[in-house]
Formats: sequence, C-alpha cells, structure tokens
Amino acid sequence: MLDVDEITWMQACSNYVKIFAGNQEYSVRDGIGEVCKALDPKHFVRIHRSTVVNVCKIRELQPCNSGEYIVVLRNGKELSCSRGYRKRLDELIGL
Repeated sequence: MLDVDEITWMQACSNYVKIFAGNQEYSVRDGIGEVCKALDPKHFVRIHRSTVVNVCKIRELQPCNSGEYIVVLRNGKELSCSRGYRKRLDELIGL
C-alpha cells in the first residue's frame, strides 16, 4: 500500500500507470481514468491526457505562448499541462 499524500505525479503508459512517489516508482495495471476515480479530486488533477499531479507538490506554473503551462514540481520535474486541462488546474490552484 502507498499513502496517497506521498504521490507526486502519475503517467499513463499503455495499459498501466506509473506512479512517482518521492524517489520511488510504482506500476499499476489499470487505466489512468480508473486510477483517478480513486483519488481525491481536490488534491489530484489531470494536466494532460496521460498525466496526473498532486496539487500540493506543484512549485510553480510557467505559462507558454500557446495557452499551455509547464508545471514545475517541488522536486524540479517539469510536466506539460495542455490547454484542455488548464481550466481545472487554475480552479484548484486558485488562479
């Protein structure tokens, strides 16, 4: 078992999901949509069709010219936030 507060971000990879928590990486054989259903939507947000982040682990958002964001996590990892998912991220961050 993994404490959900430890999860930094997740990425869909074919028919499983990679979960990144601290320096560890875990794999779950399920779709990212199903994994998202088990998470608190106040703390986890989908930022791309294949990426979910823990809002508490976000350090900053860097706007791009095309209306997208680069999401910079506290550990320095940079992830793309596509325009289609930007609105929900803005709501959770309070922008």
